[in-house]
Amino acid sequence: MTESSNKGATTVPKSDFSLSQHTPAHRVTSVLLNGKFFAAWSRSFQLFFGGKGKSNWLLETKKQPPADDPKRAQWDMENYTILGWFLNSMEESIYNMFMYYDTAPTLWNALTQMYAHAHSDARIFELYQDISHASQETLGLSVAVYFDYLLSRWDELAQYEPLSEFPIEVASIVVKQQSRQHTYQFLMDLKSEFDPLRIHILNTSPMPSLYEPFATIDGEE
Repeated sequence: MTESSNKGATTVPKSDFSLSQHTPAHRVTSVLLNGKFFAAWSRSFQLFFGGKGKSNWLLETKKQPPADDPKRAQWDMENYTILGWFLNSMEESIYNMFMYYDTAPTLWNALTQMYAHAHSDARIFELYQDISHASQETLGLSVAVYFDYLLSRWDELAQYEPLSEFPIEVASIVVKQQSRQHTYQFLMDLKSEFDPLRIHILNTSPMPSLYEPFATIDGEE
C-alpha cells in the first residue's frame, strides 16, 4: 500500500469564523449604511463581531502578518471576508467611496472617523420627537409592538448619549432616572382602556421598574 505525503502543501488553519456559513456576500445588518444612523449600524457590527470573539478586527492593532508568516493565508481569508461584510452592508454611494480599502481595520477606522458624529444631533432630535409624539392609539399598535417601538428608540439614544461618559457613581443614578422616565413615557400614551392599570402602577411604592408595568399591561391586553 502506497503512503502519500502532503509535507510540501500549505495548510490553512481551521477558522472559527464559520466561513462556510458567512461568505463575503453575507450582510450583517438589513439597515444599510447611508451616511446617517451610524451608531445603530456600527452597533450591529460590534455585537456580531463580539459574538464571534473577533472584536479585535475593529481595531487598527489587528495588523497583517508578513508574507512569509504561516498565519498570513488565514489572516487574508478572514480580512477579505470581513471587507465583504462591510461593503455589502452599505448603500451604493457609500460603497463606491470605500470599496478600495484593503484591510477591514482601516476601513472600520475610516468609517468611524467620517460618520460617528455626522448628523448625530439631527438624529437625536428625531428620536426624541418620535418618543414625545408616540401614542399607542394613533400608531395603532399592540402593547408589545408599541413597547418595542419605544424601546428601540431609547436604545438608539443610549448609543448617542453613552453612560460611559459619566463617573460610575453618577451613571448609576442616571440609570435609575432613565428607567423611571421610560416608565412614565410608556404609561402616558397607552390606550384609555388601560387607565385603571396605569393609575395602580403609578400609585405603587416603590415605582416598579420598566419591564414590570409592561408585563402587567401586556398580560391584560
